Amino acid sequence: MKISFYTALFIVFGFVSNNIFAQCNTPTLSILNTTGDSVYLSWTSVSSAVNYEYAVLPAASSPSSGTITTALTANVGGLTAGTPYKAWVRSNCGGLGYSAWGSLSFSTPCGIPATINISNVAADSAVITWTSVSPGATYQYFVDTVNTTPTGAGTVVATNSAIVKGLLAAKTYYVFVRTVCGSAFSAWSASQSFYSAFPTGINTFTSNEVMLYPNPVKDKLYLQNLQGNTAITITNTLGVIQYRTTTSDKQQTIDFSALTPGLYLLHISNKEGSKTTKVQKQ
Repeated sequence: MKISFYTALFIVFGFVSNNIFAQCNTPTLSILNTTGDSVYLSWTSVSSAVNYEYAVLPAASSPSSGTITTALTANVGGLTAGTPYKAWVRSNCGGLGYSAWGSLSFSTPCGIPATINISNVAADSAVITWTSVSPGATYQYFVDTVNTTPTGAGTVVATNSAIVKGLLAAKTYYVFVRTVCGSAFSAWSASQSFYSAFPTGINTFTSNEVMLYPNPVKDKLYLQNLQGNTAITITNTLGVIQYRTTTSDKQQTIDFSALTPGLYLLHISNKEGSKTTKVQKQ
C-alpha cells in the first residue's frame, strides 16, 4: 500500500501535535471555609489527571509532595487558630507527569470563645468553662464586678476552664474570655454573670421582716415589707443570675413562669443588710 506524501505528513504532524499540545494543567484552587482549626478546600477537575495531590502548610513553606486523592475537595484539620497558612494542589497526569503546584494563602480565624458556663459557686470561688475554639488553644479570662469589656490583659490558661478564687461573698461577677493567637487576640466574649454565695449559708426571713409567698411558686412570687432601696436577685443553684431588679417599693411581684422547675436562691439586700432564702419553682 502506498502512502502519499500528504498522508504521511498528516500522520507525523498528528502524532507530534498530540504530544506537543497534551497538557497536565494545574487545578484552580478555592477555599470554601475556614475555622479556628480547619480549612475546606475545593479545586477544578483536570481532564488528563489520574489523581491529585494537596497540602496545607505554614505560609513560608512549600510542598515536595502532598496527600493523594481522586476527589475534588478536602477538609484539612489540626490547624492552629489565628495562624497564616498556604493551601496547595497539583494534578498527577500519569505519563504526562505532574502539573505545577497551584496555591492560595489564608489565615485561620482567631475565634471568640462562646457558651461560658459557671459551676461550683462558693463564697470565694467558682469554676468557669467555655466552648473550645480549637484543640490546644490558649485563652485569657477576666472576672470583675463591673459588666464592662476589659481593656487590659486577663489571666492566661492553656485549657478551656479555670477555677476563680479570691471572690467576695454575695457579689455579682461578670466573666469575659478571649482566645490568644500568637501575638494577637480575639475579641472578648460577651459576659456571663453569676452571684457568689454567702459564707454562712442560706438565711430564711423571719415573719416581721420581708414576707414572700407562695413558696413553692408556680407563676407569681410576691414580696412584702421591703425596706428602702432594695436590690433583688434570683440565681439558680450554680449562681447564674435569672432575675435582677432594684426597687424602692415596699411590695414586688416576680414572674417565675418562664423558669425551669427546680430550686432557686432569692437574694435581697438593702441598707439594713443582705439575706438569702430558697424558693422552689413548681
